[in-house]
Amino acid sequence: MVQQLALCLPALRNSQSAPTSGCCVGVRNIGMRSPGCVCAFFQSDVFKLAGVKPEVAIAIPKRCGIADCGGNTFP
Repeated sequence: MVQQLALCLPALRNSQSAPTSGCCVGVRNIGMRSPGCVCAFFQSDVFKLAGVKPEVAIAIPKRCGIADCGGNTFP
């Protein structure tokens, strides 16, 4: 899971940076299995240690046009 979401690092560090297609594919693949898992993972210590702000990270699914971490499901 970390490898798939590592493609999101530029967008995770900068809210103005668009997520790559690889990032969005990874988020979609993980989210289809467990939507809450993506959101929880983006708020984990792994990403905090990488300099990621949780408030930026949890917006990635929405920025990919998939869903958001407010409880909506992944298509």
